[in-house]
Amino acid sequence: MKLLKLQLENFRGVADGAYSFAHPGTGKPHDLVLFTGGPASGKSSLLGAIAAVKELAGGYGPPPDVARLRRSGAATGTIAATWQLSEEEATRSEIRGGSLVTEVALADGPTPLLDAPVRALFAGFSTDVSRGKFELFPASRRLSLAPAAPGRPSSFTEPRHRLSSDPGKYNGARAALVEMAVSAAMKAVDRLGARGVLTRWEEPDAFATIKRSVEGLAPWLRFVGVQQDERGACVRFQRDSGAEIELADLSETEQQALLFAVVFDRVGLSRSIVLIDTPELFLPPDEHTPFLRTLQGLGVDNQIFAATTSPALLEMASPAQIVRLGAKGR
Repeated sequence: MKLLKLQLENFRGVADGAYSFAHPGTGKPHDLVLFTGGPASGKSSLLGAIAAVKELAGGYGPPPDVARLRRSGAATGTIAATWQLSEEEATRSEIRGGSLVTEVALADGPTPLLDAPVRALFAGFSTDVSRGKFELFPASRRLSLAPAAPGRPSSFTEPRHRLSSDPGKYNGARAALVEMAVSAAMKAVDRLGARGVLTRWEEPDAFATIKRSVEGLAPWLRFVGVQQDERGACVRFQRDSGAEIELADLSETEQQALLFAVVFDRVGLSRSIVLIDTPELFLPPDEHTPFLRTLQGLGVDNQIFAATTSPALLEMASPAQIVRLGAKGR
């Protein structure tokens, strides 16, 4: 699924109008769209409008409170979105023509329900990479350094977390890594029991994708894996200096790299709409462009919307891919 256009009226924090995310000549959706502008211009709010229209069409969790979405003092408002569906999505939702318009009113009272197949299209969630989904990386995102509670699942991939802006939404990343290691070990034991022998070079690396992603996002850092010692499960890394470190030793920049790598892998972000508030968070200016370029290469056929003020990121995009907020006429 790709988003082609958003029409807003009385949405809190964003100027009314039509926002196009497609090539003006071909109508093809952009794979990368950047929202930019000065303070309080509506960059984060526009990301929130995309999340809101999706959740009101079909929610991963309880629907958002429309009164909080409406501009202060307004009695009503609307969000209308034009989507381009994949062939599989069009068949599954019984939509002909490959495109769909969802319009929701920001009015008090019950929200009118869309047709059941359309609701199911937006509300359905699977970590399978063949199924598109939505993910919001808020500017408040942090990687928890606390050890996982023994025997407690991480709940890392729960649908209700996907469009939340809660700073703690990624607290389960460490637990998810430990769970991956435990699952891989149990599978190895099962294969050993069935075959009686287990050769190391035949064993798949459960962390292979995450390792490649970390190396791409932070080229000086290598994710070694999860190892067991007298303290329990330790998540280990190695810097190109040769220094071996643990999760708690990672810099803020390195934590961001690991956070994105784990989320893209565990949530299965392919064919998805990915919302990122301040992708340059904790990065030095010369790392802004390679970091976002690498994010574009994680997963397959994603559409990324990012709120940014980074000159480097704005320079890497074409003018048609940039929505400048707060300018005359907005």
